[in-house]
Amino acid sequence: MLTSVFCSYTINTMEEKQTIKISANDLKSYLKLVDEGTNEYYKWIRLILTLSMGSLTLLIALRSQFLPVAPLAFCVLLISWILFVVSIGLSLFVLAGQHRLLFRTELDFRKSLLTDPANSAVVQTVLPKRYRIIGQIIPWTFVPAVFFLILFGIMNLNSESKTIPAISNNSAPILSNCPNSK
Repeated sequence: MLTSVFCSYTINTMEEKQTIKISANDLKSYLKLVDEGTNEYYKWIRLILTLSMGSLTLLIALRSQFLPVAPLAFCVLLISWILFVVSIGLSLFVLAGQHRLLFRTELDFRKSLLTDPANSAVVQTVLPKRYRIIGQIIPWTFVPAVFFLILFGIMNLNSESKTIPAISNNSAPILSNCPNSK
C-alpha cells in the first residue's frame, strides 16, 4: 500500500514566491514534464538561431554569386537580412535568459538548503515574462525573413543580367597553369 508523501514546492517568478503542497509522485511527474517541455523549447530556439545564422552567413558570403548586377527590389533582400539579424539577437537574448534561469534556480535551491535543511523545498524558478514574450516574437521574425528571401529570389529569377558569366576552358587561366591540365 502506497501512501502519499507531501512535500513543499516553491515556484519563484523572480517577483513573487508561491509555495504549494503536492504529493511527491505528482511533483516528480510534473517536474519531468516541465523539464522535457523546457528542453524542447530551447532546442527549438537553438534551431532557429542556427538556421538564421546559417542563412545570413551564406547570403553575405555568396552575395556576389547570388545577387544580379541590377537586382529588382533590393529592399526586400535588405528586409530579409535585417529580420535574420533581429532573429539572431532575440534568440541569443532568450538563451542568455536560460542560463540566468539555471543560475537563479541553483541559488534559490542553495538558499532553501541553508535556511531549513531538514524541510528543504523543491525550487523551480520560472523564466521572467520579458524572456517569454521575446521567445514568442522569434518565429515572427524568422518566418518573414525566409518569406522575404524567397520573394526576392522569385522576383529576380528571370533577371536579364546574371552575375556569373559562362566559363569556357580557354578563359580559365588558373587551370591552364596546372601541370595535369591539357
